[in-house]
Amino acid sequence: MRLNYSSHFKYLLLMKTKFIIILLLSYGAAMAQKIQKVQLFYASDQYDLTDEHKQKLKTLCDSLKNYNIVQISIKGYTDSDADSVYNIGLSNKRTNQVKTELLNLGLNNRIIFENYFGEKYAYFDSISEDKKSRNRRVDIIVSVLPKEKKVIVKDSCIDGDTSLVMENGTIFKMKKCNLREIGNKIQFVETFSTEQMVAQGMNTNTENDGQLITGGMISIGNNSTNCSFKDTITVLIPIKDTCINPRLFSLWERNGKNWKPTKSVKVKQVTIKNNLYYELKITRCVKLNLDYRVPKGSEITIINPVKNYKMIKVEVYGECPRFYWQFTKISNNKKKFSIAYLRSEPMIKVWLLNSNDKMDTLISNFSPLSSLNHKIFDGFGGKKPDEYNKFFIFKIKEKNFYHKYWLRKENFE
Repeated sequence: MRLNYSSHFKYLLLMKTKFIIILLLSYGAAMAQKIQKVQLFYASDQYDLTDEHKQKLKTLCDSLKNYNIVQISIKGYTDSDADSVYNIGLSNKRTNQVKTELLNLGLNNRIIFENYFGEKYAYFDSISEDKKSRNRRVDIIVSVLPKEKKVIVKDSCIDGDTSLVMENGTIFKMKKCNLREIGNKIQFVETFSTEQMVAQGMNTNTENDGQLITGGMISIGNNSTNCSFKDTITVLIPIKDTCINPRLFSLWERNGKNWKPTKSVKVKQVTIKNNLYYELKITRCVKLNLDYRVPKGSEITIINPVKNYKMIKVEVYGECPRFYWQFTKISNNKKKFSIAYLRSEPMIKVWLLNSNDKMDTLISNFSPLSSLNHKIFDGFGGKKPDEYNKFFIFKIKEKNFYHKYWLRKENFE
């Protein structure tokens, strides 16, 4: 048997060259996007911006003029001196002041996302005053891309296509001259994780508190309510593991705070380099969501027995499948909703309003559904192998879900 060493050498050389090219492209993509971070620190129980704070924010905005801003994330924190509910409100006031100042400095509202955590996620313990002061802060995190050099293109767009590749793999494809034309006016946003949905307030509800499961969201837009593009933008949304058959998803469009089915944009599945995508053709500013309506199935009820408090809002999110539900239609201090297809324990957050004092609101942190009170013999959906309830001298295996859950005052501490 005779070996062809020349062919073998050429093959190895080709594979090595491909590897180096992929490495260089990956490095270039990683180097293109930059992160800038600014921290503002506060005196105890204060949220107003000082002159020093305002100067820092102005300096930040001045430094962004040579970049295309992808996203600005504002995150507020406190120390643990007051109670947790008060601290959530205090961190919210701090982020609101920062956002207002950034808007006054000319930044676009659509690229600014704020979140507030109170004393949760503290960097340091609150034993010493020095460490407390480091927890009383607002973090401003800015993702930017360098601006392309201006190129004069005569008559038509003759310099080919380009792509914007987002963090989670969504691809926006358009002509280069169109990107230069709309790049500073239009924001491209993808929303995949529940953390992003909660931070951006992008729920998965239809009207009347209807429930949806999402396969991913995208937003193309600006401050104008009506904008369109000269040429079509192709959007490729990666098909990720959503615990649901991807063929079940259809396209929904944002209608105010909720979603409605749309036929104005078509969606189809395509395969590119062995990766599956949903392909959309966009000609206008739009917010779109690949959704599947949750069918009627097993239901649970959240019940509020806390005296003198009325339940006014419930938020629930889960990862498998992926959803973020916001419920405001609540009657008799009870909220019922379907949990069909849930394969992982959802997280829940509840708002209670004092019936006698409208300024008194209790807000829980997001916590596992199982942290609420339930009846031992009211469960369904399988058993948890290593978790038990006690009934007299007997051990009863904890169920995955229960038909009814009761709030307790401890859930708000």
